[in-house]
Amino acid sequence: KFCLDFFVTLLSFSIRSFTYKPKAMKRSFYSAATHLGAGAYLIIFLFSFPLKAQNVSCNSNAIPIGGTNSTALGWEALKFNNALGGTGVGFNALRTNSIGEKNSAFGYKALQVNTIGKMNTAIGSSALNSNTDGSYNTAIGADALFANINGGYNTAVGYLALKNNVGGTSNSAFGVNSLFSNTSGKENTANGVFALYSNTLGNNNTATGFRALTLNTSGHRNTATGGDALYSNTTGFDNTANGIKALELNTTGFSNTAMGAEALRSNTNGCANTATGIASLALNISGKQNTANGAFALRSNTSGSENTATGAYSLWTNSIGNRNTSNGILSLFSNTSGSNNSANGYEALYGNTTGNNNTAVGYGAILSNTTGKSNTALGWGALAFNINGNYNVALGDSSGFNATGSSNIFIGHQAGADETGSNKLYIGNGSKNTLIFGNLATRQILLGDANPTDYTFKGTRTLNLIGGLLADSVRVALSGNWSDYVFNDNYRLMPLSELQNFIRKNKHLPGIPSAKEVNQEGIELGEMNAKLLEKIEEMTLYIIELESRVQRIEDKRSKRRL
Repeated sequence: KFCLDFFVTLLSFSIRSFTYKPKAMKRSFYSAATHLGAGAYLIIFLFSFPLKAQNVSCNSNAIPIGGTNSTALGWEALKFNNALGGTGVGFNALRTNSIGEKNSAFGYKALQVNTIGKMNTAIGSSALNSNTDGSYNTAIGADALFANINGGYNTAVGYLALKNNVGGTSNSAFGVNSLFSNTSGKENTANGVFALYSNTLGNNNTATGFRALTLNTSGHRNTATGGDALYSNTTGFDNTANGIKALELNTTGFSNTAMGAEALRSNTNGCANTATGIASLALNISGKQNTANGAFALRSNTSGSENTATGAYSLWTNSIGNRNTSNGILSLFSNTSGSNNSANGYEALYGNTTGNNNTAVGYGAILSNTTGKSNTALGWGALAFNINGNYNVALGDSSGFNATGSSNIFIGHQAGADETGSNKLYIGNGSKNTLIFGNLATRQILLGDANPTDYTFKGTRTLNLIGGLLADSVRVALSGNWSDYVFNDNYRLMPLSELQNFIRKNKHLPGIPSAKEVNQEGIELGEMNAKLLEKIEEMTLYIIELESRVQRIEDKRSKRRL
């Protein structure tokens, strides 16, 4: 009895050093450790001898305990016990336990009101204090799982961890104040100080890091890893945040994925967003279905939706633009409200702000565009200095490099690099080596001018040709009447005297263009052949008429001779 009384005195002092006065824990650590060490040696000494009784009761008022294989050490520990295998160490530990089996309580008021709960482990002052019929719980730390009544399969490690849990099950909390407010939420895991602090009804949440998912109340299936990750989330669900302050301000947004410090930090109710990289989608508030991959990608986006940004600083300033795709560092960097743009390459569409429906592939493609729309550029520096031109197409590096107009088509290396007008076509290899030039407004084509930037088309014909044409056969489709009408009976053949006067005055035949007209507009080959044939047929008629006149003169002379 002397040994038992001595052990109770030592153990009571050591338990109170750890549990009853947690603030004094540091300064009393060594003293308590010394007392517990002595008590441990005493327990080993006592239990090295075979005992006839199944229970061991060692409390200051010598209250016998019921049940079997139970151990009570401390004031009124296991006072009402009638169960199997209980261990109560500390003041009121497992005091009201009646039929709960195989419970272990170490600390002041640990598992104090447990009645039928079984296989619970409580270590620390008031750990599992209110538990009555909850089972398979583990609480380590002062006030851990303090309010738990019938929740089961919970694990709480840390001061106030899962303190207010009542009926929640299968929760795991590691850290001071982790899952502090949880009442009936289940299958949550909190690892870190204040992790999932405010959770009450939320299920299947995982929080790792200081204040991760701190304000979550009923949100479920969220995963937060990192300090302040998903800090403000209340009812949002299916969110994943990995990184310091990732999805920090999210409240009701769902199905978001943020990986990286401050990724999706400002998101509140945006949904189905994916952000990977430091500060990616950091300012997004209500935008949805955005994907940002890279440091600061889509950083300024607020309500823009269905955007995809891959690369550091891609779509950096986008705020309300929708359905943009950016792949490359600084691509679509300046975009704010432009939509339906696609940029692939370093600084592609860098300056675009409000332009829509642009496609840029290549380093610096459509670099300076701000408000231009429906432009397509493929190649390094293609349409690089287009600012507000629309409907341009450039294929080839530096094609349309200095172009500022609209509705142009540039195909080839540096094709149309110096063109500033609109509705032009360039196909070539080099700014001074153009193969085909066209005016899309007049639907005219020029061949043979290597540098046609200031070329003016002659006439309205579709094809202008410089340098000649060599062909083994040319067939011309007649656009008017063939000249056989000259032989009609009602055709008026100009008298030779009248023809003579016309030639003297105009210096060319009737119906034939002058030299000046030909020089300015050229000739229509089929029409000119018909005109020439007309003159030949007229000459034929003149010759026939002259032949007739000559014959009549000859006949008169013959008659005079007779």
